[in-house]
Amino acid sequence: MVIDLTAPSPEYRHAPCVVELFRGPRVFVDGALVSLSGFQASLLLLVHGHQRRRIRRSDALWLLWESDDEPRARHRLRQLLHMLRRRVGRELVASEGDDLVAARPEGTVVDLEVFRAGIERHRLRDAARMAREGLGSALGRAPGAAFEQWLEGRALALRREVLEHASRIWDARDPGEPSEEAVEAAEALFLLQPGDPVHVYRAIEVRAREGRIASAEAAFVAYTQQLGEDQPPDAKVLELMERVRAVEKGVAADHLVRRRHAPLVGRKPELALAERLLKEAAAEGFRLLVIRGDAGIGKSRFVEEIRRRATLSGFRDLHAAPVEIERQIGLNPIIDALAGVEVERHLDALGQPWKAVVASVLPSHAIQGPPGEIPPIQESSLSRRLMDAFWMLFDALAREQPVLMTVDDLQWADRTTLAMLRFLQRRWEGPGFMLVCAMRPETVRSDHPLAWFADLTGDGEEEEGISVVELCGLTEEESERLIRHLLPDDTPPHARRYLLQLGASHPFYLTEVAKDYEAGRLTLPERALDAVAVPVSLQLILRTRMEHVGEDAMRLAHVLSARGRPMRLAHLAEVARLELEQCADFVEELSRWDFVEATGAEFGIPHELIRSAVYQSIGDARRAYLHGRIAGFLEASGSPDVVGELAIHFDRAGEREKAVHYGRLAAEEVLQSGAVGSAAQYFDIVVANADDEEVRAHATGDLARCLHMDRQIQRANPTLELAATRLRKVGATRPALRMEIRRVEGLAELGALPLPDLLERITAVKEEAETQEDWEAVALALDVELHLHHRAGDLQGISQVFEAFERLRSCRDTAARCIAHMGLAMQALFGSYSAAPRAAAAAIHSSQFLDKEYRLKALVRALLVDLLRGCGRKDHSRRRLSDARVLAQN
Repeated sequence: MVIDLTAPSPEYRHAPCVVELFRGPRVFVDGALVSLSGFQASLLLLVHGHQRRRIRRSDALWLLWESDDEPRARHRLRQLLHMLRRRVGRELVASEGDDLVAARPEGTVVDLEVFRAGIERHRLRDAARMAREGLGSALGRAPGAAFEQWLEGRALALRREVLEHASRIWDARDPGEPSEEAVEAAEALFLLQPGDPVHVYRAIEVRAREGRIASAEAAFVAYTQQLGEDQPPDAKVLELMERVRAVEKGVAADHLVRRRHAPLVGRKPELALAERLLKEAAAEGFRLLVIRGDAGIGKSRFVEEIRRRATLSGFRDLHAAPVEIERQIGLNPIIDALAGVEVERHLDALGQPWKAVVASVLPSHAIQGPPGEIPPIQESSLSRRLMDAFWMLFDALAREQPVLMTVDDLQWADRTTLAMLRFLQRRWEGPGFMLVCAMRPETVRSDHPLAWFADLTGDGEEEEGISVVELCGLTEEESERLIRHLLPDDTPPHARRYLLQLGASHPFYLTEVAKDYEAGRLTLPERALDAVAVPVSLQLILRTRMEHVGEDAMRLAHVLSARGRPMRLAHLAEVARLELEQCADFVEELSRWDFVEATGAEFGIPHELIRSAVYQSIGDARRAYLHGRIAGFLEASGSPDVVGELAIHFDRAGEREKAVHYGRLAAEEVLQSGAVGSAAQYFDIVVANADDEEVRAHATGDLARCLHMDRQIQRANPTLELAATRLRKVGATRPALRMEIRRVEGLAELGALPLPDLLERITAVKEEAETQEDWEAVALALDVELHLHHRAGDLQGISQVFEAFERLRSCRDTAARCIAHMGLAMQALFGSYSAAPRAAAAAIHSSQFLDKEYRLKALVRALLVDLLRGCGRKDHSRRRLSDARVLAQN
């Protein structure tokens, strides 16, 4: 990477003034480098780089010129201060009595303060980089030997400060699970002392633990470059690098997805248990860890983390990941686990008949040459002979090096493999061996050999050396941390909140929805009960789960997915036309597969992703039928709280007349509470279902008005144009004029047309309104025209609009008078502080007889006048602002 030395560091390049001491001393004003003389740069460095950010004049004179404190030297220092101030355009070094003090005008950033903040916030990596660059590294020639000694001492002190702070944090770390602060500390120590084998070892270890194998290799290369030609690398560092390379080799051999993982979030107690078992297994004996959880909960990611840690601790890594399609192949997972092991020399040591038994099972490429003649073995003793042979092979491997064997998706392993693993667990008496099995217990029938693994619980150890981990969802804090890792920093907060809700604390769900959102394949739903685009990877998991559920139970899930909210058991049975007992049985079956969850006395689908997947699996005809059944049930209930639901369900059932009726009722209801966005959704239903042209025209106008009020300008503008056309077609000219006025306002907001075109459009609307004596529309058009003239800086046009507003003040139309007063209140923008307050007060008074939109605008204009006047009436302004907020919320 090429560093631009003519620009400040990227993290604070937008500051008005930047003082860089570490790569300097340099000063940037509005991004441009200020040219400083050698003495000006030295003075800046001396004062701002001093430990107390101030220095006595006598000390400064000695360090700059090795001169005593005399009048001639003081005059020279005053000249230097004056020239520095002139060159930079602001005072960065000030005088206070007999001291020189580091000044920092507003908007000034000094990198030494950034350095100190980095240490306080444990951002030690950044602080170490700055300390490594060196204080005053670009100074060139120092003024003298005294200054050079001072500068060297300050640079060493800053480096030592980082080193001591990082060492304290590292020493206080949790050895099993280094925190982010401990990782920062290890990186900082390595940056400042890349030749110290202790710090190199730590940096390689933390990078490898995080899965940054290439970065760990880079640290090792940097270390070896620090060594002399005849100096070999430290033995412990070499041994660690061999284990790190084994991690990379193991990942590549297993065809794991080679992409950047988000760090493993949460799971600290589970990882602590795994670390303890690894330490015990490294000593001696057999340890079994069973990891249970539903699909996508993070079992594979957890297994991968255990493998990484085990390999770094010196274990031999044997891994298998059975798949359902290969579950009939005997010992297939065992064969996969041994694929990367040179087993021939171990088999030679075993001798016959054990070598022949094992060789007959392994692929031909695992054994050099023919396996030899297999001795006759009685069928009744074949299984035991086979078990003993593999037990002896694994024992030989473990005597050479502790073994970690991981089997992911154990539920797809064949019966012989399961018997082999159980055989090893029961009879192992040799050196260290740890077996980690991940499984989904819900897929196991009671008569299957895997039932023994599935019956283990996480309440404690069932037998000596056996532990169970039940992986559940993440906490709210952990989910937020995972989303922060997965999404760019500029992701809108409302999108983050929605994705968190959608992922429902499930790590795989969160990962997949975040990936799809970033790739543009997942958009936020615009209407209630809209199905979400379920990521393909999740569709496969959920489809497999649906196949295990009975057809009748799945039909019940269809009802819940169409309703979109929990239902009481009796109501669910009524809609599904089932007996209550039958319905209860089907709900229990759905609960076993996590399709349904109880919330009090009601049952519903817990995750929106699952609901969407189930809903999308229903055919169009059945969807319409289900929505009709639900709508009929809700209508018969007579509840006043389901009007919005009725509109949506009748719309999706295709019952257009009822969809229009309930859609308008729901829109008017939510408008009373100020939920303009929701009202737009219901007006959209009315527009889509209305057969009467006049009803559709007015509903389109209501929809456009709500979209405009909700600031959905991109969607509002074309809807306003459509509404104006439809309203004119049915003879409703007055509301059509208001649509056209709002559209000009929306086009101006988006900058979609040049100002002259916009002024021409609003003038035409105003003239038509004057012809029809629609004075409210005239006033609305004038208000938009005022803003357009203001944007253009046209004072003459602004004056003409104010004159027109003055004429409207005597109008009989209350709405027109109110808008005219609001327009005249804008005179405060042009310094007319005497007339504007009276106009604002008149606007508030006349708005009492109008709807909330006008009252809110009047209050906001009055508040603006108060703020522009700056007359010190802060309590009055606060009261106005409070009134405006209350009205906006209501």
